[in-house]
Amino acid sequence: MAEGRCYHALRGRRRPGRRRLTVAEHWKVLARRPGDVVGPRVCLANQKGGVGKTTTAVNLGAALALRGHRVLVVDADPQANATTGLGVDHRRLRGSTYDLLLGGASLEDVVVRTAVEGLELVPACPPLAGAEVELVALEQRERRLAEALSGTSPAYDLVLVDCPPSLGLLTLNALVGATDLLVPVQC
Repeated sequence: MAEGRCYHALRGRRRPGRRRLTVAEHWKVLARRPGDVVGPRVCLANQKGGVGKTTTAVNLGAALALRGHRVLVVDADPQANATTGLGVDHRRLRGSTYDLLLGGASLEDVVVRTAVEGLELVPACPPLAGAEVELVALEQRERRLAEALSGTSPAYDLVLVDCPPSLGLLTLNALVGATDLLVPVQC
């Protein structure tokens, strides 16, 4: 019986007695939840590399910003591909995700604007790789990003966190700080 329902759902058929969902009902990621200062925080994670985490974060962020949403992309990957993909030179930063997690910097201190109006970035840099080791000794090490994102003054409609291809403390921080999880997979 369950297989039949899945088959019909994939084929676009409606089950008797069920109304058709609207596009807005299908896309609930942008829905605000009670008590949220910022909109949903979506973690893009998969321990495998090359599945499209960064590509999804950059393109989804840019597309939603072009549609009028305020989007923040947090690059939590030491490779900094989301940072360079959004046109920011990681060698000329005044602050990065590293400073947000370990340096005591606030979100407002490290956010940079991108060429796309409405799209902002918390850039990454290669020293972020050392954060994996430095976080081990800290208390509440898995909550550092969640705390940094919880007290933001500008209201973002969506926060996208691009993770490294591992299940280390950087990814754990992103998972704890997220309200939603998107796992890109290679077909």
